[in-house]
Amino acid sequence: MSPDCVNLGVPLQKSSDHAEKLRQTFWSGGEMGGFFRSTLLLACSIIACGPSPQEGTPTQFSLVPVARFGSMDGALALQRVMGLSLSPGRSRLYVSQWGVQNLLVISREGDSISSIGRGGGGPGEFSGPTVSRPLWVGDTLWVADLDRTVVRFDSLGDFIDQRNLEVQPLGPYQLAPQVIAPLPEGMTLVKGSAGMMAVIQGRVTQLPFVRIGTNGEVIDTVTTVSESGAFMSITWPNGSGSVGGNPFGSAPRWAVSHRQDPRIVIADLDGFSRLNPVVHLYVIGMNGDTVQSGAVPVEPVEFSEAHIDQVLEDRFLGFIEDGRISKPVLRNILEDQVGIPSLQPAVSSVLLSRDGSIWLEGPHQDPDSISVTVLEGGDLSVLGRTALPRNVGLIWVSLDEVWARAEGRWGESYILRFEPRWSP
Repeated sequence: MSPDCVNLGVPLQKSSDHAEKLRQTFWSGGEMGGFFRSTLLLACSIIACGPSPQEGTPTQFSLVPVARFGSMDGALALQRVMGLSLSPGRSRLYVSQWGVQNLLVISREGDSISSIGRGGGGPGEFSGPTVSRPLWVGDTLWVADLDRTVVRFDSLGDFIDQRNLEVQPLGPYQLAPQVIAPLPEGMTLVKGSAGMMAVIQGRVTQLPFVRIGTNGEVIDTVTTVSESGAFMSITWPNGSGSVGGNPFGSAPRWAVSHRQDPRIVIADLDGFSRLNPVVHLYVIGMNGDTVQSGAVPVEPVEFSEAHIDQVLEDRFLGFIEDGRISKPVLRNILEDQVGIPSLQPAVSSVLLSRDGSIWLEGPHQDPDSISVTVLEGGDLSVLGRTALPRNVGLIWVSLDEVWARAEGRWGESYILRFEPRWSP
């Protein structure tokens, strides 16, 4: 262990008591000082104690917190943040929240400015219980609503129009497709979806990305992704019932870029293991061709007892607390039927930046943290790695600014802004 690592005071392998103190400091009321200290120390501990970078990559990368606002930081009360998009000049944030039928518009400083849309079935109104992640394309704001309706607003938040994608399900067991991104020439990219039981029972193994025309017609299939293993099914000891819906294992993670040349990035987790710790990335163009591909090394996580306890509490706390099953019995079932490590795949999410960089989130050797890996979009080389507390999730990324959502220890929601720091 290096002297620098000791002097920082926050080792990667924290004891449970230390981890609890860190969480309390991170979310202590509205004090930004505690938030800054804990996150900076955590980020610095990764830099000082992490593995040596490969030749040609930056030796240091960290995400330095510069702003936090939300439920306990003043007048801005947030429900669980589902999505966020920045205006073209990055002066305003457009936020979707769980169970809220409008978009909240706030300043970069966290001041509430206005809202866009409302619940209902009329023009500019949302019928779904939660507004999907907003998306800026040029000076137009796109928002997907229930039943494949896309609502568009101008830069002032005024209603432009709404489009109904009259697309039939894309297979015998597939549900209505998800709206993903607008494309040139009036087309729209959508991804098929399927019911959980159809995947568990093996009736659906592939789901397509398809291009939809201006009249809602299917033009072609760009590519498909595997859904095999995308959900977990557990049989209880008495043989009755199962629990599903938790992603694990071999299901690929994907994201869509929204630049002038839209592309699909797929992280294929099939074949990942401790003996073969790489994730295969594929960049797919709108003509279906693979534009770029490569194997990205990912440090495998050795599952400690702390990791296993964290998985059980995160995913099955309700079953344990209400007495339906004990933790030891549940652990035996998971190890026998699913495999504990598969509950934390090597990549949990993929994010794409308009500057072309690719960001991967995944598990970390410290069970109270998540890993963040940044790739150059051209050759898929690793630009840097760092870590964040596990209750933080990235939602908007670039090489010079990063936005994230977080939940406090009482379930309160926050929006965080980070400044990436790069050192050669």
